[in-house]
Amino acid sequence: MLENDIYDLQVKISYLEGFVKDLNSVIIEQDNSNSLFKREIILLKSKVDQLEERIENKGGEFKADEAPPHY
Repeated sequence: MLENDIYDLQVKISYLEGFVKDLNSVIIEQDNSNSLFKREIILLKSKVDQLEERIENKGGEFKADEAPPHY
């Protein structure tokens, strides 16, 4: 009976090790995604700030047909 209990514990530990490994992979993937999202948000905020500054510098006038600054 003791041998069966030890075997059962070994099976459970093996299962839990695989589960923890899978969870770790998911966490790493989510961290990478979050880092990418943060960089994109910073870039978008920078662009919005630039547009707001252009609007303020023109006295609130903004022409939709005006070429963007990168042209």
